Amino acid sequence: MKIDFYQEALKQKDSLIKNTQKLLKINSELEEFNPDSPAPFGKGINDALEMMLALGESDGFKTLNVSGYAGHIELGNAFEYIGVMGHLDVVPAGSNWDSPPYEAKIIDNKIIARGATDDKGPTMAAYYALKILKELKLPLQKRIKLILGTDEETK
Repeated sequence: MKIDFYQEALKQKDSLIKNTQKLLKINSELEEFNPDSPAPFGKGINDALEMMLALGESDGFKTLNVSGYAGHIELGNAFEYIGVMGHLDVVPAGSNWDSPPYEAKIIDNKIIARGATDDKGPTMAAYYALKILKELKLPLQKRIKLILGTDEETK
C-alpha cells in the first residue's frame, strides 16, 4: 500500500492551524520556578502542557503529565520506543513585534507569534504526524512518544 503523506497532512490542515494558533496564544514565558507547585514553571507553561495533553487525550492517545515538569503523548504498545522531543515554553517576547506576539495572526500565509518556529509550531507538527499514523492504523515496530518539555528556554 502506497500512502501519500502530503495528502494525509492536507486533510488535517484546518485542524492543525486551529490547534497551533490555540497553543501559540498561550503566553508560556517562565514566570518563576516553584518546585512545590503543580505548575513549577508558572501558569502559562502549565496551560500549554495541559492543552497539548488534553488534545492527545481527545484524539485517543495515552498521555502522561510528569508533575508539570514535562509530559508525553504516546502511540503504540511496543516495549521499545522512539522519543520525539519538543518544548512548550518560550523566551520573553520583547517589544519589536508588528502584531501582538500571542495573537497568532496569519499574515502572508504564515502564523506570526512567539513560539511559532521555536518550538510550539514544530511540536504541533510532530503531534499531527502521530495523529496521521494513528488514523491510518499503520503497524508500528516501536512506540512513539512525543515528549513535551516545559523549561528548555532557561539556563
